Amino acid sequence: MIIIRLGALRVAPRSRFRLVAALGVSLVTAFAEVGRLDGVKFCRWESHPEVVHVRCSEVDAEPSLDAVDRIAEVLQVGGVTAVLRGRLGDAELRVEVDFYNAPHLPVGLGMTDEPVDVLAEFEGYVGEDKVDAFPHLIDAEPEAARRFVDVLMGQLALAEVRAATPYGVRALTALGAASVVKASRNYSLRLHNAVPLWYRPWGRALAGDLYREVSKEHRRLAWVHGVYKAVHAASAELLEVLKRYYYVRPVHSVGGLALYPRAASPPTESHSRAVAELSVALERALYAASSEGVRKTLQEKGVVWWSDYVKYLAHYFRQELASRLGR
Repeated sequence: MIIIRLGALRVAPRSRFRLVAALGVSLVTAFAEVGRLDGVKFCRWESHPEVVHVRCSEVDAEPSLDAVDRIAEVLQVGGVTAVLRGRLGDAELRVEVDFYNAPHLPVGLGMTDEPVDVLAEFEGYVGEDKVDAFPHLIDAEPEAARRFVDVLMGQLALAEVRAATPYGVRALTALGAASVVKASRNYSLRLHNAVPLWYRPWGRALAGDLYREVSKEHRRLAWVHGVYKAVHAASAELLEVLKRYYYVRPVHSVGGLALYPRAASPPTESHSRAVAELSVALERALYAASSEGVRKTLQEKGVVWWSDYVKYLAHYFRQELASRLGR
């Protein structure tokens, strides 16, 4: 599946619905541009998206950005699912794109383990091989999958919504409003299970993912804010390590980072190696901060404050990443 989550935005509810609609429609139009779209219909539902498998109450909308307002109206009272059939490269696919009017709804329905606003499920075949998740498509059809992701990012950048904020009406792009885009193997969005395609702001979003990959004992000491401070301090080294495993494109205008796994056999193996290396580096830095860092602080001050611990965590994390870069 591909999931998209909006960031923490201070916008009116109707503006949020329009942004969710823009995210989902961008995904549909990206598929139509890259692949061959044999059919698409938008179905409304109120309780669960699986209802569309039995009965589709169609929404009068076309697969273009002109459909954003119409879908946003429906999201005020329920959800929408776009059902697509077509080809992407040599893959024959059925894709269901769920638009949620509340990000915690898919968690309550057991669809994901984290809040999301748009969820796209891919099912089909490449020859005799079954495809039941987008990471499988990355491995089976790497060129078509990468082209699709590139076009998706372009569509998100083009989709602009005028949103009501506390500071007046502002024009927001779907890309600038999205905090995370991931390609996941199943319902779990943990980093070892889901390939990141977009982070914004990238340091904070990546820190949150890395935080969930380390041991519970270290998480209790550092908390996510401490890991974010370490990621922020080591951002230059971290980017260089990421470039070993992903094609990386910073989008400075919105503080985002677009990623795609580098060629490997299979391509998702690059992502797995990146997660392993970064998790080990952070775990080692956390251990060094809670042992050597604490010992040095006690010798100097006689007391350890959390800010002292985080300072050493940032120092050791930079050191770990630099050693991996041969510095």
